Amino acid sequence: MEKIKVAIIEDHSIFRKRLSELLSFYDEIDLVFAVEDAELCIKYLDKAEELPDVLLMDIELPGLSGIEATFQIKEKHQDIDIIM
Repeated sequence: MEKIKVAIIEDHSIFRKRLSELLSFYDEIDLVFAVEDAELCIKYLDKAEELPDVLLMDIELPGLSGIEATFQIKEKHQDIDIIM
């Protein structure tokens, strides 16, 4: 069975860390990256050779909001699912 590749976009470091730890307990999930803002996420996606299957995106982020980022990401990466 192929692992589900997940990325986390969350500005609160404690929550980002705990969510990363929680996901690490599941053999079916591979955490690709965890970043604190949408701009970093978009930069990563633009350079990545292997894209995540799912983004766990906070809505209220510094700078570009999760909602705005979702529209930008979906323009280039329609196959990535985004959960807010």
